[in-house]
Amino acid sequence: MAQLRKIGVAGAGAWGLALANAAAAAGRDVTLWGRDAAAMARLERERVSARLAGVRLAAAVAAVADPEPLAACDAILFCVPAQALHTAAAQLSPSLRAGAALVACAKGIERGTGLFMT
Repeated sequence: MAQLRKIGVAGAGAWGLALANAAAAAGRDVTLWGRDAAAMARLERERVSARLAGVRLAAAVAAVADPEPLAACDAILFCVPAQALHTAAAQLSPSLRAGAALVACAKGIERGTGLFMT
């Protein structure tokens, strides 16, 4: 199995921030993508988020609003709410590398369709 050195995290809420930091602690280079450009610029600059009070964003995590850096990632963790998973996947798919592992980290059942995340 190929080494997963570069990890992308789609979703900059508390769950995305926590998993981005966990991947960085495991020695991975991490790109954390969020849709709000101003919030991501602030997170990149200040390295803290109101989503996880008192937790600093690891140095190995780059916070971005542009999906293009995700193209370099070996795996993408989708940490968006269940009801946003399809939309996020469709929005990001043109920027993802063929063969990258995609991991649905959302729990629950999608509203409206009743589908599980898998």
